[in-house]
Amino acid sequence: APADAPPAAAGPAAPRARFDILGSALLGASLMGLVLGLENAHLRWAAAIGALSLVPFVLWERRAADPVIDFSLFRRRTFMGGSLIIALQNFAMYSVLFELPQVAARLSDVGPRDVGNTLVAMMAMMVVASPLAGRASERFGARAVALIGCSLALAGMVLLAARPLVVITDAIPALLLLGAGLGLTSAPSQAAAMSDVPREQSGMAAGLTSTMRYLGGIAGLTVLGLVLTETRDSDAVLREHTTAITVFCVALLLAIGCALTLPGRSRAPASARL
Repeated sequence: APADAPPAAAGPAAPRARFDILGSALLGASLMGLVLGLENAHLRWAAAIGALSLVPFVLWERRAADPVIDFSLFRRRTFMGGSLIIALQNFAMYSVLFELPQVAARLSDVGPRDVGNTLVAMMAMMVVASPLAGRASERFGARAVALIGCSLALAGMVLLAARPLVVITDAIPALLLLGAGLGLTSAPSQAAAMSDVPREQSGMAAGLTSTMRYLGGIAGLTVLGLVLTETRDSDAVLREHTTAITVFCVALLLAIGCALTLPGRSRAPASARL
C-alpha cells in the first residue's frame, strides 16, 4: 500500500454482554436466606429456601452471556486452595473472638478491659505477621509460608483447648500463636489464589474469595450457636469450650491440606541471577 494511504478503518467493536442482573438477584437472595437462617434458629426455613434458590442460580449462570460467577474457577486448584484457606481460617478466627468472652463470662467475672487485652493479642500478632508473610512468600514460595502459618494457627488452637481456662487472660499465649499463624497465611493464600485466574476474571475471583471469607465466619458462628448453651455449670462450660475448639482445630487441619495446593518457590531466570 502507498505510504500516504489512509489507515484502514477499524471494524465495529464487539458489543459488551449485558450485566447479569437476574444472576445477581438470585445469588443475593440465596445468600441472604442462608445467612438469616443460619444466624437465627427461628428462621431455619429461610436457610432452606436460600439453599434451594442456588439451583435456579446455577442453571441460569450456565447459560448467561456474562455470568456473575464463572464456575470454571472452581476447577482451578490453586484458586480453590487459597480461597478455602481464607474461608476456613475465618471460620476459626471469628468464632474464637465470640466464643472466648462468652465462656470466660460464664466461668468467672470478666471485665471489658480483660476481654480487650486478651483478644488484642491475636490481632496484634496478625498485624505484625502479615507484612512479613508477603515478603517471605516472595522468597520461599506461598506454599511454604502458608504451611508454616497454618501449622502455627493449629498449634495455637490446640493449646487453647489443652490449657486450663481459669481466667480469660490464660488464653493469651494460644492467641499469640493463632494470630501469628493467621497473619502468615492470609497474604500468600490470597496472592496465590488471585494469580491463578486470568486478568479478565480477577474482579469476579476477588468477589468470590470475599464471599467465601464471610461465609466461613458465618458458618463458625452457626457452630457456636449449636454448641454453646447458657449453663453456668463449670464442667459443662468447659466441655462446650473443648467441643467448639475441637471443631476449629479440624477446620485448621483442613487448611493445612489446602496449603499443599499452593505454588512452591519459583526459580528465578538465569538473567535475573546475573
